[in-house]
Amino acid sequence: MRVGWIVAASGSGALLYNLFSLGFSYLHTVKPIYSWQWLYLVVGSLAMLSGIFGWVFIRDYPDTASYLDDEERELIGRVLARSNLRASDSMIISRKQIIEGLTDWRLMVFMIIDFCNNYAASSASTWAPVILKSIGKLGHFQIMASIGAAMVMIVGVAGAHNKVARTFAIIVLPVFTTPAVVVGPAWLNVNMRGTDRSAMTNAFTVAASTLGAFANSYTYLNTDYPLYIKGNASNFAMFGTAIICSIILLVNFKRENAKRDADPIDISTLNEEEIKALGNNHPSFRYTL
Repeated sequence: MRVGWIVAASGSGALLYNLFSLGFSYLHTVKPIYSWQWLYLVVGSLAMLSGIFGWVFIRDYPDTASYLDDEERELIGRVLARSNLRASDSMIISRKQIIEGLTDWRLMVFMIIDFCNNYAASSASTWAPVILKSIGKLGHFQIMASIGAAMVMIVGVAGAHNKVARTFAIIVLPVFTTPAVVVGPAWLNVNMRGTDRSAMTNAFTVAASTLGAFANSYTYLNTDYPLYIKGNASNFAMFGTAIICSIILLVNFKRENAKRDADPIDISTLNEEEIKALGNNHPSFRYTL
């Protein structure tokens, strides 16, 4: 549920970003700072302020949260431990686990998909008002689409236990926005077993997504106005790359799942900790795309 609300919040963030983008598209400035550069400065400053706030006030573990008393820390620690979540900063991720995550080729392929998806999604959110304006269309369409996307995601999350609400959100969301924002969390939740492994892979994919958005900042240049052939071509290339990588994963997942069905490994001689350490190698685990 918490992940769902975070995803819904990203839709609201996209709405605010598009409002900034539309507003700065009407701001005519010259060197040394163009209007689109003001967009990055303003939004980036807000991101830095929120990061500073989190660094100062948010704590990673209950035993470092000054606003909790000893009884509350103990209670929260027991709840986290029962859910196989890290309850203390004394429990660290090992170097071996990090290396295993970095050498998982399936994760690397998915990071490429996430990079491509976020590259294209950034074009839709950042540059849509500029592109629409260049062809004589108003950017208000982008605002309405963002509002619709945010409303649909909120309905889907608030009605997560209602089949009708879930179905409505799944069908209608792609009408308003690219679903790339929900691809990463959904894929990791079902294809990365183990709390530590999931945490690491989330960090890796977030890094890939961020790089995609960064690369996109150089997509639509003033020198390419008004057709923006290079920018549009790069988006098509990203879509093609994501499709090819998705097919590779789909074929591999089917083969790996069939292999596990035909020849499951025996874990009867392993203890509880060794079984937990198996992660994706557990005989009951199956990949999903």
